[in-house]
Amino acid sequence: MKPSHEAGGSVHSYIVVALVLAVITYMEFALVEYDFNFLSPQAVIFWLVLLSVIKFALVVLFFMHLRYDSRILSGLFGSGLVIGVGMVLALSLIFAAFQGLSLAQESAGGEAEAAAEELIAERSLLERFLYPAPKDFGLDVSPTLPPPEIVGIKGELNLALTLPAEEAVGSEAAPPSEISAVAAFDWQELGASTYGNCAACHQPTGQGIPAAFPPLAQNLPLLYNAEGGRAYLISVLLYGLQGQIDVLGQSYSSVMPAWQQLSDEQIAAVLNHSLTSWGNDDLLADFNAIEPAEVAALRGQDLGPQQVLELRQQLVLE
Repeated sequence: MKPSHEAGGSVHSYIVVALVLAVITYMEFALVEYDFNFLSPQAVIFWLVLLSVIKFALVVLFFMHLRYDSRILSGLFGSGLVIGVGMVLALSLIFAAFQGLSLAQESAGGEAEAAAEELIAERSLLERFLYPAPKDFGLDVSPTLPPPEIVGIKGELNLALTLPAEEAVGSEAAPPSEISAVAAFDWQELGASTYGNCAACHQPTGQGIPAAFPPLAQNLPLLYNAEGGRAYLISVLLYGLQGQIDVLGQSYSSVMPAWQQLSDEQIAAVLNHSLTSWGNDDLLADFNAIEPAEVAALRGQDLGPQQVLELRQQLVLE
């Protein structure tokens, strides 16, 4: 039976179909190669499938028209059709695999980012815990100075403050050798302001935080009165302290950071402030204010927190 279709197709129709197939192929390439912000991954897959179906339909129509023209061309075109269908299936599987891999990577990336943020937050919290920022925490740490006539150590008077105005004016300044230690190093105000760095852990009242940070009240006099206690207290601020210690019957294992960034005057002043606050001065056997020169003499020994702990263990506390 002779087919109703007349052999010999129009060249123009072949060219049009070929151009349409080329355009569809480029559109598929663009969907895969470029990012379109207005298209979701699901929309991209949908358009790829739709374009593949359109291309497949055009190819089938083209084949049906071509099969009346030449057996050789029909055979070549038929094999190409089979290969094309296989490629569509293979690309579909590849797209699905890539989409699953992308989702897995996004999920893993999100989990890793969350873990990193949590680690950074924990590290930041730990740094704030171990190294509190130097600030006064909004506390009123202004020292309460005694009246001028009793400023000094152990009742020693600073006579320059009690002189009448007419006698002080015109009088010759005392030579440096006759200036008392209090006049040379006025640690009261400096010590109170520097203690703002310590108040977060040891508290404004010097009572510390139970099981976390040891108290300074009633504790510092025991350390100061022991032989070598002055040097030990200075070393704690210069080099830190790490390890378990017993303070007034309570064990503590927190880390005391080094405060070498403080000047010699600040370290001496804050130690004197702590030794004479919260009733500690009543427990001192014989208090002589720590001088900046003592801090300077111990600075640069390059001790570690564990070595400072060994110094503490050598103290005989009464």
